Amino acid sequence: MDPCGTAFCASCNWPVTQTPYRVRSEDEHRHSANTGKQSGPGMRRQMPVRVESRVSSRAFEIPTPAAPVAHQQDEGDEMSRIRRSRLVELAIAAAVLLLGCTSPPVTSGPQAVVSVTIECQVFYRASTNESLSESKIRLTTDGDVELIEFDDLGFNASYIDDGFEARSLVISITDLDSGDEIARQLNQMDRGKNLINQFIGGHGFTGLIYVFHPSSPGELQYFCEST
Repeated sequence: MDPCGTAFCASCNWPVTQTPYRVRSEDEHRHSANTGKQSGPGMRRQMPVRVESRVSSRAFEIPTPAAPVAHQQDEGDEMSRIRRSRLVELAIAAAVLLLGCTSPPVTSGPQAVVSVTIECQVFYRASTNESLSESKIRLTTDGDVELIEFDDLGFNASYIDDGFEARSLVISITDLDSGDEIARQLNQMDRGKNLINQFIGGHGFTGLIYVFHPSSPGELQYFCEST
């Protein structure tokens, strides 16, 4: 700005004229308010300005979220349960398919045969007033048959091994007078395993068996074990 009150535009390099500003006194303000006229050089009439607020209250309304519906949550839980049950069903079906596709184990060659020796101890007395007599038999190979005859009872033991399924020990007690069979016991044994004498008291794998003659006081006892 030069001393005369003229300003220059720095970007366009031309003068800009500015009107000198004068401060009015309090009397001039009061006179202007009464007359409504300009009271001084360079001063304009100031009109009262009325400001109205026309901002709609709707602009400040905050939408209230809708309350959750209970049945919607129940439907979501039901769908989750259905999905979980379907997943479980699919897992079970896959496991069944895998088990069905699994091939059985392949065995290499025939099963090894474990040799056994069977001993049977037989006790007999004609009546309960007598002491027991003791006899013993031994069976080792297929086709072995042992027969012991007492006064009125007979003890017959047979060892059978067909080479395919299992080994068997067949014991038959007969009435020597009539030839009828009074008792019969079948013991099947695995060809690839040893016999286990499982009964306590030293009574082998058959246990202690009692047989009585149907018409006399004769009594027979026996048990068989693996040795």
